[in-house]
Amino acid sequence: MMRLKLVYALLLAGLLLAQTAAVILGAGAVQAASKDTDAETVRQSTDEGEDVAPGIVQLNPIVEVDNDFIRVGDIFTNAGKAGAKVALRAPKPGKETTLTAVWLWKLARAYRLDWRPTSKHDFAMASRKSRTIDTDTISRAIGDSMFDQTGDDDLIELILDDPRASLHLPMNVEPTIRVDRFRYDSASGRFSGVVIAPAEGRALEKLIVAGRVHRMAEVAVPVGRLSKGHVIRNRDLEIIRFRADKLGQNVVSDPSMVVGMAVKRSLRAGKPIRSSDVHPPILVKKGDRVTVVYRTAKMVLTTQGRAMQNGAAGETIPVQNTQSLAILDAEVVGSNKVSVHIGDRLALN
Repeated sequence: MMRLKLVYALLLAGLLLAQTAAVILGAGAVQAASKDTDAETVRQSTDEGEDVAPGIVQLNPIVEVDNDFIRVGDIFTNAGKAGAKVALRAPKPGKETTLTAVWLWKLARAYRLDWRPTSKHDFAMASRKSRTIDTDTISRAIGDSMFDQTGDDDLIELILDDPRASLHLPMNVEPTIRVDRFRYDSASGRFSGVVIAPAEGRALEKLIVAGRVHRMAEVAVPVGRLSKGHVIRNRDLEIIRFRADKLGQNVVSDPSMVVGMAVKRSLRAGKPIRSSDVHPPILVKKGDRVTVVYRTAKMVLTTQGRAMQNGAAGETIPVQNTQSLAILDAEVVGSNKVSVHIGDRLALN
């Protein structure tokens, strides 16, 4: 029995020694492999002349630059020394281009960046900042050329064939323009010209523009809604420009022509007023008692009467004499006041 115990003890000790040796040898092998890997990485980095990109390399889906070139570092974060390398020429100012998944993967592989697309739908949009010359600026320059050539005042409207016409210049260039070869045909109202930017020095952008000139008219319109019977005052009106060919006939342009007039039908704000929309205010209403003034060359007589219909200043309406019941034609001369012109002999009678 004692011999068996001794044998078991010796076997157990040998097993423990074997396991300990394996662990020591394994650790040494791992450490040696790690050193070999690090040495190979350093060697490759030295051979390629680039550092391994620190951190996680990520794609910038929106790339915006303000110069002629797009660099690797504009497209990928953590690109290391490769970030300073030129990847492609930037698009023209104000323009953009699409960088596809395949192109991006090739770029990453070329500079040994640890990035690959997750699908063929990965992409980046690359654009270049610009100083924009908008449509309004172009229209004003055309208007100045129009004035220089024809002497027309500002009562015109220029409509460009391309309502989104614009120019884009690099950020370091002053956004100025000039118009060359301006042409205007008064018969058709058409114009054309070449817009060049910048105005001085070498031309960086050119744009052919064309369009039509419309004559404008200044028209008095209501500031707010005017209801029927309202007597128009100066403060009820404002001046707005309209295309002359869209106004039609009988449109009132001079505010003095409608101030003091009464509205025949409801008028909307901002809409032109036609002469048929207004009339002199009613001074005498049908059925009202009125003062009747009989006038002759030698005397003036007054009496009371009753209006037989509505009447505005200067209109002639029938009026009944409340004493004689005679009906006479009388001219409205004031509020509830009419005048009758008769001969001297009739006045005596």
